[in-house]
Amino acid sequence: MPHILTTTEQHICEQLIADPLYCSDEIGADPQEYMQPIAEFLKRGEITDAEKIRLADQLIYRFFGDIKNAVAEQDAAADALIAEEESRGRLERSLGMGIAA
Repeated sequence: MPHILTTTEQHICEQLIADPLYCSDEIGADPQEYMQPIAEFLKRGEITDAEKIRLADQLIYRFFGDIKNAVAEQDAAADALIAEEESRGRLERSLGMGIAA
């Protein structure tokens, strides 16, 4: 069975395994947290379906961890808008400024 990586891809994986910051300039971030484990995984050559599923689960878990703060900020902003609208509605009702039906 042929290797799943090209020779160049294998070389890049070896570089990432040896130096986790190898590609940092290309992506503008520290790739160690996800690129090095993937490189090690791919260097083995043969990947079972169960391993692919496990890797996908890990990447999805990492993705949700990475967006956790952005999600919290968006939720807080939405909650603040809802609270503001509710407060405005209470104020309008207390001043008799509600919409007449």
